[in-house]
Amino acid sequence: MLIFTIGYEKRELSEFTAILLEHKIAVSADIRINPNSRKKGFSKRQLAAELAKNGIEYVHFRELGTPQDIRERVRVDSDYVRFFRDYETYLAGQEDTLRELAELASQRRVCLVCYERDFNQCHRRA
Repeated sequence: MLIFTIGYEKRELSEFTAILLEHKIAVSADIRINPNSRKKGFSKRQLAAELAKNGIEYVHFRELGTPQDIRERVRVDSDYVRFFRDYETYLAGQEDTLRELAELASQRRVCLVCYERDFNQCHRRA
């Protein structure tokens, strides 16, 4: 099973959508805990509508988002080793959601979506 990832930081919606289409993504799996964005087009409803126009399903996996305390701590200390360790500990308790994502990815091309463009500084990496 292969799961793609993308961050929309510094991307326009048209570029973001084009990348998903180029890689033949069938499902955009939004793993932001809060799927709102100040960036035009990237809030849940707007993003889902735009993707649907292009034949891409939008699914929100809130449970796979980074809890606020973990996000706030890494903003203060920039300790990404701790960030990933804490997030992976949290993720271990999300078995049902992870199973659902794995089932979806076993049947269709799925891309995890979050804000952070740099994969190495985003919970998508875990």
